[in-house]
Formats: sequence, structure tokens, C-alpha cells
Amino acid sequence: MKNLQLIGCIAFLGATTVSHSEEISGSAFYSGAWSGAAYTEDDTGKWSHCAILASYEHNGFDLIISLDNQYDLGIGLSNPTDPVFSGHQELQIVAKVDNFDPMFATAQVIDDFFAGVWFDDLDAAMLQIAKGNLLTLSSKIGTETFGLEGTYKALNETYACARAYQNFATVPEVEQQPSDLNAWNPTAEETAAMYQISSKIISDLRLENFMFLTGEDNFISGGKGVMWEAREGQILGGVFVGRERGALDLQQIMSEDIATLSKLCADGDLALINSKYLVDGVSTVQVKGVCDSLAEPFNLYLTKQNINEVLVETLIFDYEKSSAEGSYDPDMGKNAAIISVNYLNK
Repeated sequence: MKNLQLIGCIAFLGATTVSHSEEISGSAFYSGAWSGAAYTEDDTGKWSHCAILASYEHNGFDLIISLDNQYDLGIGLSNPTDPVFSGHQELQIVAKVDNFDPMFATAQVIDDFFAGVWFDDLDAAMLQIAKGNLLTLSSKIGTETFGLEGTYKALNETYACARAYQNFATVPEVEQQPSDLNAWNPTAEETAAMYQISSKIISDLRLENFMFLTGEDNFISGGKGVMWEAREGQILGGVFVGRERGALDLQQIMSEDIATLSKLCADGDLALINSKYLVDGVSTVQVKGVCDSLAEPFNLYLTKQNINEVLVETLIFDYEKSSAEGSYDPDMGKNAAIISVNYLNK
């Protein structure tokens, strides 16, 4: 596969480390101008990351996007034949996608031919790259352009690669079974908390015409969580407290749900951006998604938190792609996460 040996040697893990990897046999995939594959960590034999690469003949560069085993995204630039990064350790970059506002990034030089690119706001950058047509990168070494046609679909293929290989290991392991919803029995206090947090989210977003869902309409958690709808079904939400307890691997729990979420974007593609942050010291992971279905497009916000060793999850489907913003944070997902922490840690 053209130039993918480079991706096999250098993988983005989190936002700071570099790891050597080997391509998993049979994992190669193609999406338009993009080529991709899955890779393992040399020291463990476990799946490390999936990566896609596009080569640009007009400037000799390769653009690389890598999704690691924590569902963090990394972006890399390489020039296999020209040592363009020689003499530099770090470069400040201005990135421009179509008519979006400029973004700022730092290129950390790995060697003369390769650099990792870290955006100040990776979520915003990836949404622009996924939806845009032309990326322009400007720095002291020059200005380069990169066509983005097919990137949206290629990113979805990369997430599909991650789902397919997330449990891969060269040494077979006992497969972890997903959580059994039938074993989840929330306490009366947890049920009350789910209603309270849902009510606070609805009130804070100023959503009118809301109602709690019951019976078959409360479908995601088998009726044990609290689900609601507002604006005549155009916004659908849910709060789930206590589905898992103890020492929680939020990234693993999130990765198990991504496959299910992707199926909800029936005749379209669901582009997902994963992020991690703290809310008053509480570990939080979030997925923001954009479904481009022709029949029923939506925006998605899913957060998972470890609050006092209890899994707390909030979920919002925005079918009207509204401009609703929370009072704590304009991002509906992060706003819901803040409300959850404020209520449960009060």
C-alpha cells in the first residue's frame, strides 16, 4: 500500500507519544483517494490504531489521519522525498478550510520528513476537515493546499476499522463481554437523579413541549434509564446513571457504543469526533456526531462520566440541528456533563 509503511512506523497515541507499529494483515481498506489500515503495538501485539493517508502529487506531501485505541485523532504531514522539516523542531501553522475561520496549530517535527500537527481546537478542526473541500496550511516553510474530497467518508471508514479491530491481539485473549442491561437495576436514588438531571438539561436548554418517554418509546436502556423528547420529537435525550460501577474505562465503554450509534444513521454516514476533558475534576469523554442521512439527518451528543465510581451518561439527538445552547457551555453535550456533575456532586 503506497506510503502506508510510514504510518506503520509512527502512530499518534493520545496527543503526545509516538509508537512503532505493524500493519495487521488483511486490514487494508480504500476510500476514494484515501488508503487505510489497522496496526498493532509492537510490545503488546494488541490493536494500536487505524490510519488513513492521501498523497498529493502537486506538492509531494502525504496527509495522514490516525485514530488510536483511546479514540483520539492525530494528524500528520510527511514528504517522503524532500526533507522539508530539516532544521526545525516546531512550526506554527495557520490552517484554513474553505470559508471557515482560520485555525491555529503546531507542527511537532518527528524527523526531516515527518511532523505531527496539533490543533488548538481539534474538534473544530476535524469537523471542518470532514466537511470541507480544500485545506490550506501556511507556515514559515511555505503554504500548501490539500484537497479534502471524500474525507468525510474516509473518516467513517476509519472508525469502522477501529470497531473491527479494537479487540484484535496477536496473542488471543479472553474476549470481554459487553455490559448486560438486564443486570442493571438502578436504585431509587439513581432513578430520581436521572429525572432531576433530565429536567435540568431541558430547562437549561429552554426546550418547550417536552415529555418523558415510557414503554417502548424508552428504547435505549430497556426502560431503565430516563428518556425524553422536546419540540415535537425534534430533540430526543436520555440520562443513564449506574449502568456500570467501580474503576471505569470510559474510552472502552464509549468504543463499545460507537458501533450501535453508527447504525442509527440509516441511509447516511455518521462522522464522529471524540474528546476528553475534566468537569470540576470529573473525568469525561464525549462523542459529537453529524449524520448526513437524506431521510433523517441529526446531530448527536453523547457523554460518559465517572462520578464517584458510578457511570453517568447523557445522550442528545438533535434532529432539527437547532441553535439551542446551554447556559454553562454552548456545546449541548458538555453543558449536559456540567449539569450532571453539579447535581450529583452538590
